[in-house]
Amino acid sequence: MHKKPRVLCLMFYFLHPQTLKNLLIVTFLWSCALALPLSGLAGQCEDITRDVAAAVSKEPGKVLMIIEDALVINESCACEIIKAAITAANADATLVGQIVQTGISVAPKMAGVITDCAAAIS
Repeated sequence: MHKKPRVLCLMFYFLHPQTLKNLLIVTFLWSCALALPLSGLAGQCEDITRDVAAAVSKEPGKVLMIIEDALVINESCACEIIKAAITAANADATLVGQIVQTGISVAPKMAGVITDCAAAIS
């Protein structure tokens, strides 16, 4: 059991110092690159939520089309889009059902999220 860690240490010992440095730099850069989309997601959802609410308030009769367009642009903000549309349209139970159905047809992978968010808001 003690030989495996020793072999691993020897492997790094034989790497050129510059190679090890490059490996660490690349690892750090990849971890930062993977974290960036997650940190920007909240701001992006806020922007689209504001746009959806404004559009639905301006033209409540086009709420389903507005949801469709918003979900095509940013499926990852499905919950926020659905909540904003329901609130801005002052949706009754029938309209909430139509909003949920539209959301699920556009973003079927987000069906559970869409259903839960609609239930939480209405």
